[in-house]
Amino acid sequence: MLNFDLYLPTKLIFGIGTLERLGVETKGLGKKALIVTGKISSQKNGMLERVIKLLDKENIEGVIFNKIESNPRNDVVDEGGKIARAEECDFVIGLGGGSAMDSAKGIAVVAKEGGEIWDYVPDGIKIPKRITSALPIVEVPTLSASGSEANGGAVITNLKTKEKIFFRSYHLFPKISIIDPSLTITVPPEKTGEGGIDIICHVLDPYLTNIEPNTPLQERLQESLILTVMENLPIAIKDGKNLDARTNLAWCAVFAVSGFPNFGENAGFPMHAIEHPISALYDIPHGRGLAALIPSFLETVLEINPSRLCLIGEKIFKIYETNTKKLAKKTLRRMIEWLEGIGMFTRLKDLGVNKDSFERIAEDSIRISGMGKNYLSNFPELNKEGIIKILNRAY
Repeated sequence: MLNFDLYLPTKLIFGIGTLERLGVETKGLGKKALIVTGKISSQKNGMLERVIKLLDKENIEGVIFNKIESNPRNDVVDEGGKIARAEECDFVIGLGGGSAMDSAKGIAVVAKEGGEIWDYVPDGIKIPKRITSALPIVEVPTLSASGSEANGGAVITNLKTKEKIFFRSYHLFPKISIIDPSLTITVPPEKTGEGGIDIICHVLDPYLTNIEPNTPLQERLQESLILTVMENLPIAIKDGKNLDARTNLAWCAVFAVSGFPNFGENAGFPMHAIEHPISALYDIPHGRGLAALIPSFLETVLEINPSRLCLIGEKIFKIYETNTKKLAKKTLRRMIEWLEGIGMFTRLKDLGVNKDSFERIAEDSIRISGMGKNYLSNFPELNKEGIIKILNRAY
């Protein structure tokens, strides 16, 4: 197991009905909050109004910034940061899915540090500014997906350069996250499915690429997360009001990116690295892009290191087969069947992705995420040609 530092300063408040604690828990952060949320959902389902009332009970003023869209944009984050600074907000609340929560983190940086959020994003070319401070951040997820409520990272998209990039800082950890699974019951089946795919890939990526032999606990945690999502996601898609399934998915979303399932491994996140340039160019949902990549990446694993794929077959699908190649192929088939069963099997062409962009997607994956020659010794094929091959398979 590799050495690592695990820093988790966020107070996680988890459970049905815990949103009611929002005002009490945040009153120590100040008297004015910028509420960062989307344009429609939080207003339509009444969550924004609930949040404002809960803050008002504790004499906290809520300033609404409801301009967040899927794949949060740098210009919108910059605008939110300026408003937070002009309004002299004491802290920022992200209310929504990963886009709202990531935007809240970026806004907290711009409000405190000034400048533009893209100054702080590592694009593989420039040396980004170091984040030295941010307004206190509070996250209230309404979708089980990104896990931004439990880590110090965020993803921002630059529409001018067509880049979508992950950045992180200790200052981006939320002070408080309130994870109330009942807030997710209005999420439609399609978005529920996309969120579940994102959760799975947060652990499937490192599970399939890990080359550190002495990480049994991490691998068992990853297996448990994958299995729990695969069991509960179909239930939540079919019956959105099933709070047991919603609660399990909410906790999986938090735990998947907490560090516990993968710290100490020598692994990567290739599917995420490839998907980010795709959704930057085509503005598609992140979970849907990942769904398109899963089968094609598993084919690559089958060719390069089938034993990792066999573990999925044995541990998750309970396939009993002594022949490694046959087991790996059966596992791939079962994964595709599962994706089809929940309506998440997807092809890149169905998402409007053009083959003409494959070269740029591969180049951006390498430049931004560091894939290529020295990425992972057990996956030398994750170079430009190998990435294009994965994209062609996913097409």
